[in-house]
Amino acid sequence: MYVIQTETMTERFYGLTDTGRQRANNEDAFVARSLPDGRLLLCVIDGVGGYEGGEVAAALAQEALEQAAHAGTLSDGASFLRVCASIQEAITIAKKADPRLAQMACVLSAALVDEKAGRFHYAHIGDTRLYLYRDGSLVKISSDHSFVGLLEDSGRISEAEAMAHPKRNEIDRALGFGTSLPDESVDTGSSPFLPGDGLLLCSDGLTDLVPRAAIEAILQHPDPLEQKAAALVAAANEAGGKDNITVVLAVHSTSRTKTRPVGAPRAAEPVVEIRPEPPAVRQAPTVRQGKRSPVWPWLLLLLLLLGAAGWWLQRHNRPPEVVVEDAPRQPFAKTMTFPADSLHLGPGDVFLQPDSLFVARDTLVISGKGSAMVAANRHSVWQVAPTVRLLQWSHLVLNDAEIRISSSNVNAIRFDSVRLVNVSIGIENPVRFHDTIVSGVLYGAPAKGGKGHE
Repeated sequence: MYVIQTETMTERFYGLTDTGRQRANNEDAFVARSLPDGRLLLCVIDGVGGYEGGEVAAALAQEALEQAAHAGTLSDGASFLRVCASIQEAITIAKKADPRLAQMACVLSAALVDEKAGRFHYAHIGDTRLYLYRDGSLVKISSDHSFVGLLEDSGRISEAEAMAHPKRNEIDRALGFGTSLPDESVDTGSSPFLPGDGLLLCSDGLTDLVPRAAIEAILQHPDPLEQKAAALVAAANEAGGKDNITVVLAVHSTSRTKTRPVGAPRAAEPVVEIRPEPPAVRQAPTVRQGKRSPVWPWLLLLLLLLGAAGWWLQRHNRPPEVVVEDAPRQPFAKTMTFPADSLHLGPGDVFLQPDSLFVARDTLVISGKGSAMVAANRHSVWQVAPTVRLLQWSHLVLNDAEIRISSSNVNAIRFDSVRLVNVSIGIENPVRFHDTIVSGVLYGAPAKGGKGHE
């Protein structure tokens, strides 16, 4: 019998697992620990399989992660892939040793949090969940490897419809399915981890019964992590407790600094126009000519000549005035004058997308550091030419856009930790993302270590 950890805590992280109200045993497990260098290793594991198979698979995964943490071999997504491969091998060996474990497997979501670097690396397979909690809202990092999960992530069905779907728990990827583990089976990536941020890792025993809004409401309370985790487990049990429930919470050690509100989003670059402008010449007041004052016309002429002379001297002796105007909303392609066919947005930059734009470059890479691309008006349409071989977005937020592609280059669209908010992508039946972080290709075989939607 394998002994599974049920609780662990510090001020920065907390893990809790519960059997629920309808299961006799607990096939969930988790890892929540601090590494010697200050990084955090967090993981939620959900075992599947009859007999004791689920418990065994979960314990094997937990043991492999603990060994990697002790050996100091965890560093990024690639290191997570190696651990997942070792878990796959351990499960395969255990199956051969005991035929009663033939159906066992496990799914997991893991995160390696590096506050010093301001990032976390993650790995995910199956239908456990990894969320980033920022500014009072949950952002789903992982994508469910199930038919129903794909429907929900693409916006084709609502969260409520997904929670009630009869095939909700049917997964198509897990550690232990088959005898080998292709790298593309496991989603990996990284994302910024900033002051004030938090992470939630959980099994489907929570998300199958408690909607996102209710989870957010619990996380918004200023309670310690221990109380928040207990409240999440209690909410799932109150909703029926149909499955094992596991929750791991972590928070950044520094709270978010309040800043002054900023102005409207600025465009990619302001237009600086040098325009010398003459000073305004005030016209001399009109003087009525008296019959006994013939000198006034000459004085008026003299004033006009002096004014003109002063204007001429100012124009030729003072530096030109620099007038800074807001950038006009021009077609996106006109702003792309970079020799490397790339656009790099700085931290916090906001790029205004025009109403419509046409991408015809062979290669175009748009990267940021938590930057945002928003529609100048309510919606922006990207038309991607059939000749485009690579159009990639990296580490930014893309809002309110419709990306139209052709059947000849569906694999040209790639993402690297991009948050898609109200974005549709496709040919005839586009896939819509309401608020999802995506890595990899959208169609066809996903890129190595990336997330793909088919």
